[in-house]
Amino acid sequence: MNHGDLIAKMSLEEKISFVTGDGFWYTRGIPRLGIPSIYLTDGPHGLRKLADGRKSADFVGVLPATCFPTASLLASSFDPELAFEMGRALGEECRLGEVAMLLGPGVNIKRSPLCGRNFEYFTEDPLLSSAMGAAWIAGVESTGVGASLKHFAVNSQEGRRMTVDVVVDPRALREIYLASFEGAVREGRPSSVMGAYNSVNGVHCCENPFLLDQVLRAEWGFEGFVVTDWGAAEDRARGLASGCDLEMPQGRRGSAGRIRSALASGELDAAALDRAVDRILSFVLRAARTAKVPAVALAGSPASAAVPAGTEGLAEGPTPTATFIAPHHELARRIAAESMVLLKNEDDILPLSKSGPLAVIGELARTPRYQGAGSSTIVPTRLESLLDALGEAGIPFEFEAAYALDDELPVPALEESALALARRVGLAGGTLIYAIGLPPIFESEGFDRERLDLPANQTALFEALAAACPRIVAFWSGGAPVTTDWSHHVRALLAAYLGGQASGAAVRDILFGDANPAGKLAESWPLRLEDTPAYGNYSCSEDRVLYKEGIFIGYRWYASSGRPVRFPFGYGLSYTSFSYADIALDRSGIDARGTVELSFTLTNVGERRGREIAQVYLSFPDSEIERPAISLSAFRKIGLEAGESRRVAIRLGPRELRYWDADQGSFLVESGPVLVHVGPSSAELPLEAIFHVEGGASPVQHGPRLDLGSHPSAMSDLEFAQRYGSALPLPRDRSPFGPRSTLADMAEESALVRLLYRIMVAVQTKASGTKRGEANHLMIERMVGEMPLGRFESMSGGAVGPRFLGFLADLANHRRLRALLGLIGGAASSPDPFQEAKPSRRTRRRPI
Repeated sequence: MNHGDLIAKMSLEEKISFVTGDGFWYTRGIPRLGIPSIYLTDGPHGLRKLADGRKSADFVGVLPATCFPTASLLASSFDPELAFEMGRALGEECRLGEVAMLLGPGVNIKRSPLCGRNFEYFTEDPLLSSAMGAAWIAGVESTGVGASLKHFAVNSQEGRRMTVDVVVDPRALREIYLASFEGAVREGRPSSVMGAYNSVNGVHCCENPFLLDQVLRAEWGFEGFVVTDWGAAEDRARGLASGCDLEMPQGRRGSAGRIRSALASGELDAAALDRAVDRILSFVLRAARTAKVPAVALAGSPASAAVPAGTEGLAEGPTPTATFIAPHHELARRIAAESMVLLKNEDDILPLSKSGPLAVIGELARTPRYQGAGSSTIVPTRLESLLDALGEAGIPFEFEAAYALDDELPVPALEESALALARRVGLAGGTLIYAIGLPPIFESEGFDRERLDLPANQTALFEALAAACPRIVAFWSGGAPVTTDWSHHVRALLAAYLGGQASGAAVRDILFGDANPAGKLAESWPLRLEDTPAYGNYSCSEDRVLYKEGIFIGYRWYASSGRPVRFPFGYGLSYTSFSYADIALDRSGIDARGTVELSFTLTNVGERRGREIAQVYLSFPDSEIERPAISLSAFRKIGLEAGESRRVAIRLGPRELRYWDADQGSFLVESGPVLVHVGPSSAELPLEAIFHVEGGASPVQHGPRLDLGSHPSAMSDLEFAQRYGSALPLPRDRSPFGPRSTLADMAEESALVRLLYRIMVAVQTKASGTKRGEANHLMIERMVGEMPLGRFESMSGGAVGPRFLGFLADLANHRRLRALLGLIGGAASSPDPFQEAKPSRRTRRRPI
């Protein structure tokens, strides 16, 4: 919508100020023109609103809200309707809290299980990711609240996330990483898209005209506004010219001057600034028209609301009224129960009896791991552990902690008590529920995991527990896969992931049969880290990462290379059984624009009602180009009564058949045979049919094919450059130090910078309300260390200015006199001297 008349009334200074934030969470209002300031805040699995939205401290004064399951669990439901329900509930709470936009969902592809933020993303597959993301967005937007799809694009690691350049070939970029966003944009129609911190193929995401104007707007028809991730802006004028509309949070002091000078020189077209203003204004005025529940209608936090571990001392404040507290808690419970994945059930040990002798062992049963750490940390309206849920249901049990969550070292007294309990229950023929999982410090926004193993103090107990009580049922909590060399010690294993505030009740529902597990894995669980496709090419210490595995991500890699996994993509057990039969196609051949309808019969051959996720994969046996052995092309979640059969029909067309042709610069459909595979998981596909495409393209392979018998990390840089299609972007030279340099890098050069770095970390972590040893504390430490100097001013709310940052850069560049004079103002020839860093005599180029 064009607001030319209103924009014409704005002064240049008002326009320049309008394209940057006001404080940390507000947009800028223009009162004289009746333009309000609106509130944007974090999701995506709950409303994280601060009592004082203009402060940047992320974990102090957070108001209670429903904490829903994280995306890593929600994706395992394979249920877009459930994602829509969750989005709608989130939108309702946003409206109640007078929040105009929720920052989510995250649809970045899970390139490696090491990514510390994987809990916030859906899956390793772009089709499933875009379907779940689109439904979540549609749910939020249906309430009049805006969604901000993130992080665009190819943002699949946390280590050095603000400085890393992702180098990815055109096919992988289009078919995997951008495809995850494409469906979410086209079908979900978000009000906003958030630009990522990283660069893609040498160009910063928030200054990338290819991503923002060509792909997002021209190709996908996106009509909303683009906002930077918080602190992601570098050159604001270049960002505006490239299609990045809103800088958040408040801009640096130099941003306005940079825009003015770019306008004066002609580097920035005034029309580009007006377009950005218009896009933001469209949403702001829409949000202002949306009816909000007055703040005075908000009820106080209920006395029964639990305070999660690690959030003691957070301010009490308004929370959703009773209208939403109970139904949204029950919705969170239903989503969790629908999504949790039963990975093992030997001899049908599950569901358990509610009357037998029962031991519960593991601190995670009492102190649940129900959400991730970082910007999505929610203060729940209510929190149920498994122990709480068992007590509420009147199920008798005994409990021992067995291990501590804040240390991997064993605590002998805890272990001895746990083993004694296991022996008593084992002798009585009872069952032991063992709660295992990743402690909060193992995974978080801001840093990546170093290994896939569970803590040693959890795995060390397995053998002794199994000897004491052979009936062990384990449930695992965490945001991403772990190695499971210990799984032979348990009779049943439930992947609970991070199930939100009602996770304890959901686990109880499944273990005792009140709910029939229906979730399936939205990511592969590898046997070991070395088997993962990004192993050897997943660096958290370098400023350039080469995606040498290309399109062979997740199950595509394992199925194509023949490498076994512990649990495959799409896998999950039920308390009933399903059979697949009678596959048929409505035609044997189509042209490149045609469609074919697939049908098959699904039957519940068990004794209780259940829901099955039927999955359709395609393969291209005679393809002239590199193709994965299988790729997910469709899925359906179907509920069937015991003994019921249903004919399932699914239509396949060009979108499912396409590949990216770099020569044509477009998606094409290849001539030749197409195999259709149908079944319950990527590793079990009992039905198969074939059809042919006539009159399609004849593609040409670019560069050498990936050696599937080797590992992608073995590919040389030259071979990857041939696949990439041109010379690779060079690694960034880290010196001399300047606006794009990080404190951690500069601290290696200067003892004084190291000291100041520690002081800045201490100040920031204290202001955030976190404690040493917590994941959020470590996240802030890493973020301060890995944030480019040029972004400190906006992220600190102006507390850290350019003169002090210039002082740090000069110290690291060994210009001590200049540093001292610059700090006191004697050598300040410009308002931002550190932007003029020049090579020093000790400058050196680091090998990357």
